[in-house]
Amino acid sequence: MRVTSIILSLVSFAACTTLATAATGVFSYRYDLSESGNMENPASGTCINVPEASDDTPADSPKDDTDRGVTLFLDFDCEGETKYDLRAHKSLSSRLKFRSVKFH
Repeated sequence: MRVTSIILSLVSFAACTTLATAATGVFSYRYDLSESGNMENPASGTCINVPEASDDTPADSPKDDTDRGVTLFLDFDCEGETKYDLRAHKSLSSRLKFRSVKFH
């Protein structure tokens, strides 16, 4: 009986830990002048390349309607020195360009 309780506790803990690694909400952006894209409940702590971004055309106009802040990177794979931290529930203009993101 005690072993079963321990196993259930470990499984519950693992499930809670997994759920806590995603931002809750929607992160939206623009690309290709007037098209829009979004990420729903994006993973936290991992780099996400913006699918619609390209070498020639980065994404812009980020709007973070999640419960976590996000770091926006000009380069793919969250590399390079050009980056900007955007707080949760904030947005920026089309002047900010990015190709990858990492939620905190």
